[in-house]
Amino acid sequence: MLKKLFFTFLLTAISWLSYSQCAGVMFSAAVNGNTATFVSTLPPGYVANGYTWNFGNGGTSNSANPVYTYANAGWYYVCMTVWGMTPNNTVFQCSMCDSVQIGNPVQPCNSNYSFTQSGFTANFTSLATGPGTITNYAWNFGDGNQSNLQNPSHTYANAGTYVACLTIYGIFNNTTYTCTYCDTIVAGNPCNASFGWNAGAGNMVYFNNTSTTPGTITTYAWTFGNGATSNVANPVYTYSNAGWYNVCLTVSGFVTGTNIPFSCTSCDSIQIGNPVQPCNSNYSFTQSGFTANFTSLATGPGNITNYAWNFGDGNQSNLQNPSHTYANAGTYISCLTIYGVNNGITYTCSYCDTIIISNQGQPCNANFVSTQSGLNAAFSNQSTSPGPITNYAWTFGDGNTSNIQNPSHTYATAGSYTVCLTISGFGLNNTPFTCTYCDTISIQPIGTPCNALYTYTVGAGNSVSFTSTSTAPGPISNYQWAFGDGGTANTANPTHTYTNPGWYNVCLTISGQTAAGFFQCYTCDSIYVGNTPTPCNADFSFVYGASNTLNFTNTSTGNGTLSSSMWMFGDGNTSTQTNPTHTYTTSGWYNVCLVVSFVNNGMTTTCTYCDSVFVQGGINPTNCFATANFTGNIAGNTANFINTSTCVGCTSTSYAWDFGDATYSTLNSPSHTYSNSGNYNVCLIVNGIDSMQQVCSDTFCYTITVGTLGLNTVETSTLNVFPNPTSQTLEVNIPHAGNYDLKIIDITGQLIRKQTVQPSDLNLKLDVSQLVRGMYFIQINNAERTYRNSFIKQ
Repeated sequence: MLKKLFFTFLLTAISWLSYSQCAGVMFSAAVNGNTATFVSTLPPGYVANGYTWNFGNGGTSNSANPVYTYANAGWYYVCMTVWGMTPNNTVFQCSMCDSVQIGNPVQPCNSNYSFTQSGFTANFTSLATGPGTITNYAWNFGDGNQSNLQNPSHTYANAGTYVACLTIYGIFNNTTYTCTYCDTIVAGNPCNASFGWNAGAGNMVYFNNTSTTPGTITTYAWTFGNGATSNVANPVYTYSNAGWYNVCLTVSGFVTGTNIPFSCTSCDSIQIGNPVQPCNSNYSFTQSGFTANFTSLATGPGNITNYAWNFGDGNQSNLQNPSHTYANAGTYISCLTIYGVNNGITYTCSYCDTIIISNQGQPCNANFVSTQSGLNAAFSNQSTSPGPITNYAWTFGDGNTSNIQNPSHTYATAGSYTVCLTISGFGLNNTPFTCTYCDTISIQPIGTPCNALYTYTVGAGNSVSFTSTSTAPGPISNYQWAFGDGGTANTANPTHTYTNPGWYNVCLTISGQTAAGFFQCYTCDSIYVGNTPTPCNADFSFVYGASNTLNFTNTSTGNGTLSSSMWMFGDGNTSTQTNPTHTYTTSGWYNVCLVVSFVNNGMTTTCTYCDSVFVQGGINPTNCFATANFTGNIAGNTANFINTSTCVGCTSTSYAWDFGDATYSTLNSPSHTYSNSGNYNVCLIVNGIDSMQQVCSDTFCYTITVGTLGLNTVETSTLNVFPNPTSQTLEVNIPHAGNYDLKIIDITGQLIRKQTVQPSDLNLKLDVSQLVRGMYFIQINNAERTYRNSFIKQ
């Protein structure tokens, strides 16, 4: 039985055929200049009756081991066909083809590219070269979109990190070649600049960087809204004058493990010192008979966008400075309401005054000023009137009132409130007057902000101990916990036992009272209760039935209940049964895949497993069972491999080694010296033949380090990774704390990702959602230790 995802792996100078009578039929080529010496190899006991060779340039031969001289250097596709008798006296005919390089090496296939970015758009430029004509460009942008253009542009729908790959196809000397190059694209610049601030003494402000970025911040650029700047992470700055200032922070750096730059900016308006200019809708007027000429004296903290006059007799105007003629003599209350915008916030305020038509007495003008200290506001009456004021009516905007001339009021919570003062009395000739003035004030607390926080520890069973780490401007008098399963508590550090394991959203609300007023805040977070969830692991087995029928058994495991199974039998047919039976039309090899889903507490996990099966008229091809494996040791640039493979039921066994540097061997346990230090992906293929001439095969690959980083024994499965296979996140448990380099390498030996691991990061969560499907090797090492393992990205 083949290992997952390894059935078809290697095209080398030694080709292995997967047919029962042709396993072990191969040839090799020794090249000297333009002359190639070909050597054919047959399995033990095979007798050849004839050969036919095609040398890829029109030349042919009927020798068993021909010597052929090419006219020109280059790549040639050579085919050998041999026929004869097997040890069981059955007729065989087998063909094998492979590409052979003659003469000096030609230009290699190179699918490199460069790119530039602007927001979500990446502009790609192919730098690909090949030994001949490039016939096709195949781009995969890592988000499901593709292109066949040579130099495409692509706009990503969402911010994130994507692996973009370019595959080129070409022809050289009538032979098709292909190669692939991948690079990481950070689309949308997922960099989030943010900051907080706290007022100090006078006009001093403490700024606190709270930015989140995809890598280390190398540059901080602050502008304080008055021409001053700073480049430290958390500056302290003192303004010369009180007022509103637009503060901006720009952070920049490089994405972790790459040379990709990031940069983002956040701006916010802050109020320094006393409140800025209030909204004031005051006006003046002159009278001539029944006509009043009004002049707006309104001011605001920003642009005034609208004037709304109500003349008190049912008539209105939107002019800034209107004139109005009253129909009748009398006393009228005329009001001006203004609307405006400051820093994107709409404000409004109103002012009313008494108009006495045909009476030239002093107008009624209500007005006040206020000062704030924390949650407390002190109000001072500034009104003028045509006679003694007999009544003051204050409304503070939070439901409270007062009738004294100069009141003080303490607000329960911070915020913006509209305060109004109405005055009334009697003027000339005992004529009554009344007028109103409204203004918006901002109440801000002083001291430590309210911040609800907690930590938790999962104990035995489903018990969880919670600890409040909250901060507040005064004593916390009330704790209110909601554990996400209907349970609650009102102590600071409760312990709660859940009925079932799973994910729960736990919320904590704290509240209390200070001299400045009431405070309250809350926080919520998701916690997992119980043991670590069982990873989703798709798997199946099968037995052979009559004719070409196979009986499949679903042996998958996962967290929760198996909710669905999707089988793909490799011949275009599918099934949703848990344990299906399928009959194939023709014999041969088929790649069978099973996709399963498990549901637990409303959460669904999905995983996939694929394996190759051989169908041949009900004959079970696994009378022999091959398991490829090897260990070894490294000294300098030399690796000594020890073949620990097994082949149960095999009458003959052969081996094919790929050392990862374009050199190969068919020895049982070879020794190989590498030209250069570095990482190499070593693969061993085991091919076995049983007494009925059935074939079993297996492949095992492992990445080794040689050279100055070597001198270590090859280790396997020493690094705990799960879930494996995975589609989104890979969790990595490191046995010993330390500073490490983490590398993810694909099956071709290409470095996909590199990052630094800190001593505190013993449990890593790696986002592998953007990796293409396949097998990857993960290595964590420093000068003292090396840990390795592999995982499959679904």
